[in-house]
Amino acid sequence: MARAAEALAGAAEGISGQVRIGAPDGAANYLLPQVVARIVAANPGLEVQIVALPRVFSLTRREADMVIAVSKPEQGRVIATKITDYRLSLAASDAYLGSAPPLGSLADLPAHRVIGYIPDMIFDRELDYLADLGVEQPPVASNSVSVQLNLIRQGAGVGVVHDFALPAAPGVRRVLTRDFGLTRAFHLIRHADDRRVPRIERFADVLVAGLRAEVARLDIPPSPPLPLPSLFLLSSPPPLLPPPSLSLFPPPPPPPPLSRPLLPLSRRKGRARPRRGRGCRGGPATGSRSAGASGRRRRHRRRRGRASGRVRPIAGCSCPRPRP
Repeated sequence: MARAAEALAGAAEGISGQVRIGAPDGAANYLLPQVVARIVAANPGLEVQIVALPRVFSLTRREADMVIAVSKPEQGRVIATKITDYRLSLAASDAYLGSAPPLGSLADLPAHRVIGYIPDMIFDRELDYLADLGVEQPPVASNSVSVQLNLIRQGAGVGVVHDFALPAAPGVRRVLTRDFGLTRAFHLIRHADDRRVPRIERFADVLVAGLRAEVARLDIPPSPPLPLPSLFLLSSPPPLLPPPSLSLFPPPPPPPPLSRPLLPLSRRKGRARPRRGRGCRGGPATGSRSAGASGRRRRHRRRRGRASGRVRPIAGCSCPRPRP
């Protein structure tokens, strides 16, 4: 009966009923107030409860209807929707920077007081911002993002802040923007059974759209890249260098003239002759060493033929007989 009543309430024009949102205090303090104010103004029958606690909420025990988290759950019957990415930067107050040692690079950070989370109270690994800086135990710490930002605003030290929270902290500005910067994401987590509740479905869609627009409005764009040297800022490509002078690289001397013209290949001395076989004088190759007599006998016949002035052709040879 309760499910049916919620479905009827969600099917009507607008959103009505009660919705409880669990969120970390960064989103609960600097994003949700503006977004929820616009949603309830458009839906007078809607009641919204925001639970801002730096801890993990249990949807199974119905501690909240939906939760804004910085990491997706790895198990459970839940629906996870990515809301948007957001950036974090190192920041300090103008009053602190005016009295503290110079802070020109990350190598100067050990000489400054660092503000961060209490290490044993970090409930999500994505919130361990100082691990990227090599800081294990900050000298000034709190489990609340808003408390950390107020400490930075009062000049207690340097800390990591959400870029979308800086408009709410006048006198605090980002430092070392080209050396340090983090990107995280917000996710909206709901119970899988709430997919069939139109009230929760419609509120989740409106909430995600409002949070995306608010982060885009408040987020500070990243710092521009370092200026390039003037050598690389030419308005037009440099002209090509002229070719080297020919006097530096003289051409090779021409070859000496020939004493007589070259003869065609067929009339030159020492031209390549076709390989003859061993069958007879000037005869074709037999193609096999076993055809006719052996090589030793053929050489013996040739010697006898030269001595007698005649040549005895081998049987099967097509060479013309020499004249006597």
